[in-house]
Amino acid sequence: MNSKKNSLILYGFIALIFIMIYFRSTSFALGYENFIVYINNYDDGFRAGGLVGAVWGFLDSVTSWDLMSYVWVYRISKIMLVIYYALMLLIIVIAIRKSAKEDKKYTQIMVYLFIALVASMFCNFISLGSFDMYMSIIMLLSFILLLSGKALFLIPILSIVGVLIHPSYLIKCMPLIIVLLLCTKTYKAGKIMGIISLIVSAVAFVLSEVFAFLNPINTNEVLIKGNFMTEGTFDYGEHYALIAPSKCSAITFNWSFFDRAGVNLILYTVALIPFVIIMIQFFRRLNSSLDKQDSLRYKIMEIMGLVIIVEAFFKADFIFVLYFIIMYYILMLIYLNSTKDKYYVAQIKDTIEGLKQNVPVSYVLLIYPMILLPMAR
Repeated sequence: MNSKKNSLILYGFIALIFIMIYFRSTSFALGYENFIVYINNYDDGFRAGGLVGAVWGFLDSVTSWDLMSYVWVYRISKIMLVIYYALMLLIIVIAIRKSAKEDKKYTQIMVYLFIALVASMFCNFISLGSFDMYMSIIMLLSFILLLSGKALFLIPILSIVGVLIHPSYLIKCMPLIIVLLLCTKTYKAGKIMGIISLIVSAVAFVLSEVFAFLNPINTNEVLIKGNFMTEGTFDYGEHYALIAPSKCSAITFNWSFFDRAGVNLILYTVALIPFVIIMIQFFRRLNSSLDKQDSLRYKIMEIMGLVIIVEAFFKADFIFVLYFIIMYYILMLIYLNSTKDKYYVAQIKDTIEGLKQNVPVSYVLLIYPMILLPMAR
């Protein structure tokens, strides 16, 4: 009974953190560049990154609301932010419940890092309502299915949806899903679902990029009704705002993002150096403990997260690339600990216990990531 009560207190506390982060985000407006997510659709034929806009345009046509106004785009973006937090909370609940009793405290520490490092990613005008927010939601949904072991047949469908939301889903999100399906032995159907997911998402990616070239958006501005004011009220006038059609493709060379977020990227990368050192030591010890027959698949799991860096060469969304790399490794650790992988459970325990011996260092590592969040502020 005490254990159940303590769990409820923990979940309530985590939910309170999410609520506080959410209200922190209300001071941010919605970046005009992210309007491309909602105006890009299939009215003029198939296009890369057109799924959200197609759904939004359909809802606009069947309701009496003017969904193509700033007010409604801002509202749906905030609703999707709530869904993002709800999925994170669900992952936390499932992960803690599935962990072995003696390992729950280690899962709780990883859960805290999960929150500290990524929870406020979309609490700013650059990323609120962006393609990356929708891709994150699809990835978290897929991860929940994997973690719970239910309805794995939906993962290939979610993979297609993710790529249709934006082609870069294949590079940013699929490495985690594919690795957990193909390189772990949790589910018998995992390898089949992994191969199917990889094939269908790759086909969707190629088609999206081909049509991004054949059927591009030919305007750099859009008429927006309404504007967000600093006092929290909306101006309902009409004006034109610049957008970036190149954001719909995964393969472009648009470096303007670095001009706005480069300093924060450098600061956040420096802040992560201690965690990078810890992870390098973690994987070094892990590799030395592996049986020879398991060595290859575990090494694939270690390096697949770095595939996400490829996206940085095509687009200067460096902070989003860094965010998805962090998501890859923290979710992989949570998954393997919760599914009682003997190698990872042992190394997670040894690493955390080793850090706890130096109390000041352990507390600093838990607290200071919050200082530089959100990433793209």
